[in-house]
Amino acid sequence: GHGPYSHMWETVCQTWHGRDFPGHEDMSLRLVAVIAKKIPIAAYLGRTSAAAAQKDVAFVQACIEGYPDAKPWDEARLGRPESKRFLLDIVSNSRSGIDVDKLDYLMRDSVSTLGTAASSFDPRRLFAACRVVRPGPRAPGQIAFEEKVALDINRIFKLRSEMHQMVYQHRVGTVAEAMVTDILLAAEDSEMRVFAQSEDGEYQSFRLSEAARDAGAFTQLTDGLLDAIGTSADAGPKARGLLARLRRRDMYAL
Repeated sequence: GHGPYSHMWETVCQTWHGRDFPGHEDMSLRLVAVIAKKIPIAAYLGRTSAAAAQKDVAFVQACIEGYPDAKPWDEARLGRPESKRFLLDIVSNSRSGIDVDKLDYLMRDSVSTLGTAASSFDPRRLFAACRVVRPGPRAPGQIAFEEKVALDINRIFKLRSEMHQMVYQHRVGTVAEAMVTDILLAAEDSEMRVFAQSEDGEYQSFRLSEAARDAGAFTQLTDGLLDAIGTSADAGPKARGLLARLRRRDMYAL
């Protein structure tokens, strides 16, 4: 559900549509629903009926969205007994914060920016040392880790802290994000349009703010958006001028 340039895209969208504009998780839910409608989902999942397949789709969406312990389990909608609640923590674990989403982006981002930093922990070792436990007779099952991997878990949070200090909140990166944000806002105010296939299958022209709302057009917005702005005769002098500054590293003064 992330748009171009990841979380920065959400900031731009909130500028266009207000602070209540849904985040990337909401777009992920919409994309799952669109995909499920466009493909023979029952056959793809090996289900005998569309109703059974729809329960799988609802479960996938719950994994993305998260499912608080206090929320009553809806077995009829999710197609699984409450004993399977722990599966949701694999993707989005609000209890411990350790899930495959975090492991994925930490390893990917650290290797891309710091080189070998991701080797400070081995996810396979964590997977081998996790178990499902019930802290109480009425408590839902939870994913827990053996004590022997306590150091590995500490390394995960240490790496996350280091990534925020050295990458995610680095001063140059923060300035670059501000400039890219201004470029996108300037392009929105220009005559520039993106031609894309909409959620209903029709090809049409979209303003950037419109494409951000349409699940079909959204999937065709990539990190190549700045290149498109740079080569568009309709993007306007402000957007192209800011982009030229960014490319020659003439950054905003802090």
